Amino acid sequence: MSFPRRLLVTGAAGFIGGTIVDLALSIPETERVVGLDIVPATRNDPRFVGIVRDVRDAVDDLLEVDGVFHSAFLLAATRDETLARSVNVTATDRLLQSCASAGVGRFLYPSSTTVYGAHPDTGFHPEEDARRPVPGFRYAEHKVEVEDLLAASVVPTAALRSCIVMGPGARNFITESLSMRVLPVPAGCDPEVQFLHAGDFAAAVRCVFATEPFGGVFNVAGRGTIRWRQAVRVAGSYPLPLPMRLLGGLTEASWRFRLQTRSPGAGLEMIRHPWLASTERIEEALGWLPRFTSEEALAAWARGR
Repeated sequence: MSFPRRLLVTGAAGFIGGTIVDLALSIPETERVVGLDIVPATRNDPRFVGIVRDVRDAVDDLLEVDGVFHSAFLLAATRDETLARSVNVTATDRLLQSCASAGVGRFLYPSSTTVYGAHPDTGFHPEEDARRPVPGFRYAEHKVEVEDLLAASVVPTAALRSCIVMGPGARNFITESLSMRVLPVPAGCDPEVQFLHAGDFAAAVRCVFATEPFGGVFNVAGRGTIRWRQAVRVAGSYPLPLPMRLLGGLTEASWRFRLQTRSPGAGLEMIRHPWLASTERIEEALGWLPRFTSEEALAAWARGR
Protein backbone atom coordinates (compact mmCIF):
# COMPACT_ATOMS: atom_id res chain seq x y z
CA MET A 1 0.00 0.00 0.00
CA SER A 2 1.31 3.43 -0.93
CA PHE A 3 0.93 6.76 0.86
CA PRO A 4 -2.67 8.09 0.53
CA ARG A 5 -3.14 9.78 -2.83
CA ARG A 6 -5.87 12.01 -1.39
CA LEU A 7 -5.16 13.20 2.15
CA LEU A 8 -6.96 15.42 4.66
CA VAL A 9 -4.69 17.11 7.19
CA THR A 10 -6.31 18.85 10.15
CA GLY A 11 -4.26 21.48 11.92
CA ALA A 12 -2.56 22.12 8.59
CA ALA A 13 -1.28 25.57 9.54
CA GLY A 14 0.55 24.23 12.58
CA PHE A 15 4.07 22.87 12.74
CA ILE A 16 3.16 19.17 12.77
CA GLY A 17 0.31 19.46 10.29
CA GLY A 18 2.36 21.62 7.97
CA THR A 19 5.19 19.10 8.06
CA ILE A 20 2.82 16.39 6.83
CA VAL A 21 1.30 18.65 4.17
CA ASP A 22 4.81 19.19 2.81
CA LEU A 23 5.52 15.46 3.00
CA ALA A 24 2.41 14.61 1.00
CA LEU A 25 3.15 17.25 -1.64
CA SER A 26 6.70 15.92 -2.01
CA ILE A 27 5.30 12.59 -3.22
CA PRO A 28 4.64 12.69 -7.00
CA GLU A 29 1.72 10.26 -6.77
CA THR A 30 -0.24 12.55 -4.44
CA GLU A 31 -3.35 13.83 -6.19
CA ARG A 32 -4.82 16.16 -3.57
CA VAL A 33 -4.06 17.44 -0.07
CA VAL A 34 -6.83 19.18 1.84
CA GLY A 35 -5.48 21.29 4.69
CA LEU A 36 -7.98 22.32 7.37
CA ASP A 37 -7.26 24.88 10.09
CA ILE A 38 -8.83 27.89 11.77
CA VAL A 39 -6.16 30.07 10.15
CA PRO A 40 -5.21 29.95 6.46
CA ALA A 41 -2.75 27.30 5.35
CA THR A 42 -1.28 27.96 1.91
CA ARG A 43 1.05 26.17 -0.48
CA ASN A 44 2.19 27.06 -3.99
CA ASP A 45 0.99 23.76 -5.38
CA PRO A 46 -2.24 23.21 -7.37
CA ARG A 47 -2.80 19.91 -5.55
CA PHE A 48 -3.24 21.71 -2.22
CA VAL A 49 -6.61 23.02 -1.07
CA GLY A 50 -6.65 25.12 2.09
CA ILE A 51 -9.89 25.23 4.07
CA VAL A 52 -10.40 27.73 6.91
CA ARG A 53 -12.72 25.93 9.32
CA ASP A 54 -12.90 24.96 12.96
CA VAL A 55 -12.29 21.22 13.38
CA ARG A 56 -15.32 21.15 15.67
CA ASP A 57 -17.56 21.96 12.69
CA ALA A 58 -18.82 19.40 10.18
CA VAL A 59 -16.21 18.14 7.71
CA ASP A 60 -18.26 15.58 5.80
CA ASP A 61 -17.80 17.51 2.54
CA LEU A 62 -14.01 17.12 2.87
CA LEU A 63 -13.88 13.35 3.27
CA GLU A 64 -13.55 12.21 -0.33
CA VAL A 65 -10.06 11.13 0.66
CA ASP A 66 -8.05 7.95 1.17
CA GLY A 67 -6.54 9.00 4.47
CA VAL A 68 -6.70 11.51 7.33
CA PHE A 69 -3.84 12.89 9.40
CA HIS A 70 -5.50 14.49 12.42
CA SER A 71 -3.15 16.93 14.11
CA ALA A 72 -5.65 19.61 15.17
CA PHE A 73 -5.09 19.90 18.93
CA LEU A 74 -5.04 22.72 21.46
CA LEU A 75 -1.36 22.60 22.42
CA ALA A 76 -1.18 25.65 24.64
CA ALA A 77 -2.14 25.20 28.27
CA THR A 78 -5.53 26.77 28.97
CA ARG A 79 -7.66 27.32 32.03
CA ASP A 80 -10.77 26.56 29.95
CA GLU A 81 -11.24 22.80 30.30
CA THR A 82 -14.48 22.87 28.29
CA LEU A 83 -12.75 24.49 25.32
CA ALA A 84 -9.76 22.15 25.48
CA ARG A 85 -11.95 19.04 25.61
CA SER A 86 -14.18 20.23 22.78
CA VAL A 87 -11.17 20.65 20.47
CA ASN A 88 -8.96 17.79 21.59
CA VAL A 89 -11.42 15.02 22.38
CA THR A 90 -14.99 15.74 21.28
CA ALA A 91 -13.99 16.99 17.82
CA THR A 92 -11.87 13.88 17.29
CA ASP A 93 -14.81 11.66 18.19
CA ARG A 94 -17.01 13.45 15.66
CA LEU A 95 -14.33 13.28 13.00
CA LEU A 96 -13.96 9.54 13.50
CA GLN A 97 -17.71 9.10 13.14
CA SER A 98 -17.68 11.11 9.91
CA CYS A 99 -14.76 9.07 8.60
CA ALA A 100 -16.67 5.86 9.37
CA SER A 101 -19.68 7.10 7.39
CA ALA A 102 -17.47 8.17 4.47
CA GLY A 103 -15.50 4.93 4.41
CA VAL A 104 -12.10 6.55 5.00
CA GLY A 105 -9.54 3.76 4.98
CA ARG A 106 -6.70 5.23 7.05
CA PHE A 107 -6.74 7.58 10.04
CA LEU A 108 -3.38 8.47 11.55
CA TYR A 109 -3.14 10.34 14.85
CA PRO A 110 -0.03 11.98 16.34
CA SER A 111 -0.20 10.95 19.99
CA SER A 112 2.59 11.52 22.50
CA THR A 113 5.06 9.71 24.72
CA THR A 114 3.72 11.90 27.54
CA VAL A 115 0.94 9.29 27.88
CA TYR A 116 3.43 7.12 29.82
CA GLY A 117 3.80 9.87 32.39
CA ALA A 118 6.93 11.23 34.04
CA HIS A 119 7.80 8.93 36.93
CA PRO A 120 10.99 8.12 38.85
CA ASP A 121 10.68 4.34 38.44
CA THR A 122 10.74 3.93 34.66
CA GLY A 123 13.15 3.27 31.80
CA PHE A 124 12.36 3.18 28.10
CA HIS A 125 8.67 2.38 27.65
CA PRO A 126 7.55 -0.13 25.01
CA GLU A 127 4.09 0.43 23.57
CA GLU A 128 2.47 -2.22 25.77
CA ASP A 129 3.42 -0.39 28.99
CA ALA A 130 0.62 1.16 31.03
CA ARG A 131 -0.33 4.73 30.22
CA ARG A 132 0.07 6.81 33.38
CA PRO A 133 -0.20 10.49 32.44
CA VAL A 134 0.73 12.98 35.12
CA PRO A 135 -2.52 13.96 36.92
CA GLY A 136 -3.50 17.47 35.90
CA PHE A 137 -1.25 17.51 32.83
CA ARG A 138 -4.16 17.96 30.42
CA TYR A 139 -2.16 17.54 27.21
CA ALA A 140 -1.25 13.93 28.08
CA GLU A 141 -4.63 13.14 29.63
CA HIS A 142 -6.41 14.16 26.42
CA LYS A 143 -3.99 12.14 24.30
CA VAL A 144 -4.93 9.06 26.33
CA GLU A 145 -8.63 9.75 25.83
CA VAL A 146 -8.18 10.11 22.08
CA GLU A 147 -6.20 6.87 21.89
CA ASP A 148 -9.17 5.15 23.52
CA LEU A 149 -11.47 6.64 20.87
CA LEU A 150 -9.17 5.30 18.14
CA ALA A 151 -9.21 1.83 19.67
CA ALA A 152 -13.02 1.81 19.77
CA SER A 153 -13.55 3.15 16.24
CA VAL A 154 -14.57 1.06 13.24
CA VAL A 155 -12.23 3.21 11.14
CA PRO A 156 -8.77 1.69 10.56
CA THR A 157 -6.58 3.81 12.85
CA ALA A 158 -2.95 4.13 13.87
CA ALA A 159 -1.23 6.29 16.47
CA LEU A 160 2.32 7.61 16.56
CA ARG A 161 3.41 8.20 20.14
CA SER A 162 6.09 10.79 19.54
CA CYS A 163 8.40 12.63 21.87
CA ILE A 164 8.70 16.38 21.29
CA VAL A 165 9.11 17.07 17.56
CA MET A 166 11.67 19.77 16.83
CA GLY A 167 12.78 21.79 13.84
CA PRO A 168 12.73 25.41 12.65
CA GLY A 169 9.37 26.91 13.56
CA ALA A 170 8.38 24.30 16.16
CA ARG A 171 6.10 25.60 18.92
CA ASN A 172 4.98 23.51 21.88
CA PHE A 173 5.00 23.50 25.67
CA ILE A 174 8.72 22.63 25.74
CA THR A 175 9.83 25.32 23.29
CA GLU A 176 7.86 27.89 25.29
CA SER A 177 10.01 27.05 28.30
CA LEU A 178 13.29 26.77 26.41
CA SER A 179 12.75 30.23 24.94
CA MET A 180 13.24 31.82 28.38
CA ARG A 181 16.64 33.42 28.94
CA VAL A 182 16.80 32.02 32.47
CA LEU A 183 14.84 28.83 33.07
CA PRO A 184 14.16 27.62 36.62
CA VAL A 185 14.73 23.87 37.00
CA PRO A 186 14.09 21.55 39.95
CA ALA A 187 17.21 21.30 42.12
CA GLY A 188 18.62 17.78 42.21
CA CYS A 189 16.77 16.73 39.05
CA ASP A 190 18.31 16.37 35.59
CA PRO A 191 16.32 13.73 33.70
CA GLU A 192 17.15 12.35 30.28
CA VAL A 193 14.82 13.63 27.57
CA GLN A 194 14.15 12.71 23.94
CA PHE A 195 13.55 14.95 20.93
CA LEU A 196 12.64 14.01 17.36
CA HIS A 197 13.60 15.91 14.23
CA ALA A 198 10.63 16.91 12.06
CA GLY A 199 12.17 15.12 9.08
CA ASP A 200 12.35 11.87 11.04
CA PHE A 201 8.75 12.34 12.18
CA ALA A 202 7.63 12.78 8.57
CA ALA A 203 9.51 9.62 7.57
CA ALA A 204 7.72 7.70 10.34
CA VAL A 205 4.34 9.00 9.14
CA ARG A 206 5.13 7.86 5.62
CA CYS A 207 6.12 4.40 6.87
CA VAL A 208 2.98 3.95 8.97
CA PHE A 209 0.59 5.22 6.29
CA ALA A 210 2.06 2.77 3.79
CA THR A 211 1.86 -0.24 6.11
CA GLU A 212 -0.32 -3.19 5.24
CA PRO A 213 -2.30 -4.11 7.23
CA PHE A 214 -2.73 -0.57 8.49
CA GLY A 215 -3.02 0.11 12.20
CA GLY A 216 -1.32 -0.10 15.57
CA VAL A 217 0.55 2.09 18.01
CA PHE A 218 4.19 3.05 17.47
CA ASN A 219 6.66 5.02 19.58
CA VAL A 220 8.94 7.41 17.70
CA ALA A 221 11.91 9.32 19.11
CA GLY A 222 15.32 10.58 18.05
CA ARG A 223 18.51 8.62 18.60
CA GLY A 224 19.82 8.78 22.12
CA THR A 225 18.86 11.21 24.86
CA ILE A 226 20.04 14.50 26.28
CA ARG A 227 19.94 15.66 29.88
CA TRP A 228 17.43 18.43 30.55
CA ARG A 229 19.96 20.98 31.79
CA GLN A 230 22.13 20.40 28.74
CA ALA A 231 19.04 20.84 26.58
CA VAL A 232 18.44 24.20 28.27
CA ARG A 233 22.00 25.26 27.42
CA VAL A 234 21.74 24.04 23.79
CA ALA A 235 18.62 26.17 23.48
CA GLY A 236 20.61 29.22 24.56
CA SER A 237 19.05 29.51 28.00
CA TYR A 238 20.51 29.29 31.48
CA PRO A 239 19.25 26.70 34.01
CA LEU A 240 18.52 28.11 37.47
CA PRO A 241 18.09 25.33 40.08
CA LEU A 242 15.40 25.97 42.69
CA PRO A 243 14.06 23.67 45.43
CA MET A 244 11.13 21.68 44.04
CA ARG A 245 8.75 22.83 46.76
CA LEU A 246 9.54 26.48 46.03
CA LEU A 247 9.46 26.06 42.25
CA GLY A 248 6.21 24.11 42.38
CA GLY A 249 4.56 26.68 44.60
CA LEU A 250 5.67 29.59 42.44
CA THR A 251 4.57 27.88 39.23
CA GLU A 252 1.14 26.95 40.55
CA ALA A 253 0.55 30.35 42.12
CA SER A 254 1.63 32.26 39.01
CA TRP A 255 -0.66 30.05 36.90
CA ARG A 256 -3.61 30.45 39.25
CA PHE A 257 -3.24 34.23 39.40
CA ARG A 258 -2.69 34.49 35.62
CA LEU A 259 0.87 35.77 35.88
CA GLN A 260 2.09 33.16 33.37
CA THR A 261 0.40 31.05 30.69
CA ARG A 262 2.98 28.33 30.05
CA SER A 263 1.92 25.62 32.48
CA PRO A 264 0.29 24.83 35.82
CA GLY A 265 2.36 23.09 38.47
CA ALA A 266 1.68 19.61 37.06
CA GLY A 267 3.85 20.43 34.05
CA LEU A 268 6.95 20.51 36.24
CA GLU A 269 6.84 16.73 36.53
CA MET A 270 7.87 16.58 32.87
CA ILE A 271 11.25 18.12 33.76
CA ARG A 272 11.56 16.39 37.12
CA HIS A 273 11.34 12.75 35.99
CA PRO A 274 12.02 10.96 32.68
CA TRP A 275 9.37 9.91 30.15
CA LEU A 276 11.37 7.90 27.64
CA ALA A 277 10.06 5.60 24.94
CA SER A 278 11.54 2.58 23.19
CA THR A 279 11.41 2.70 19.39
CA GLU A 280 12.17 -0.99 18.91
CA ARG A 281 8.73 -1.84 17.50
CA ILE A 282 8.72 0.64 14.61
CA GLU A 283 12.36 -0.09 13.84
CA GLU A 284 11.83 -3.84 13.63
CA ALA A 285 8.33 -3.89 12.10
CA LEU A 286 8.61 -1.03 9.60
CA GLY A 287 12.35 -0.48 9.20
CA TRP A 288 12.15 3.13 10.36
CA LEU A 289 15.32 4.59 11.86
CA PRO A 290 15.87 8.19 12.97
CA ARG A 291 18.63 10.06 11.16
CA PHE A 292 19.10 12.66 13.88
CA THR A 293 19.98 12.40 17.55
CA SER A 294 17.83 14.05 20.20
CA GLU A 295 20.47 16.76 20.63
CA GLU A 296 20.66 17.40 16.88
CA ALA A 297 16.88 17.73 16.67
CA LEU A 298 16.91 20.27 19.49
CA ALA A 299 19.80 22.18 17.93
CA ALA A 300 17.90 22.41 14.63
CA TRP A 301 15.09 24.22 16.44
CA ALA A 302 17.51 26.47 18.34
CA ARG A 303 19.25 27.54 15.12
CA GLY A 304 15.94 28.27 13.40
CA ARG A 305 14.32 30.36 16.12
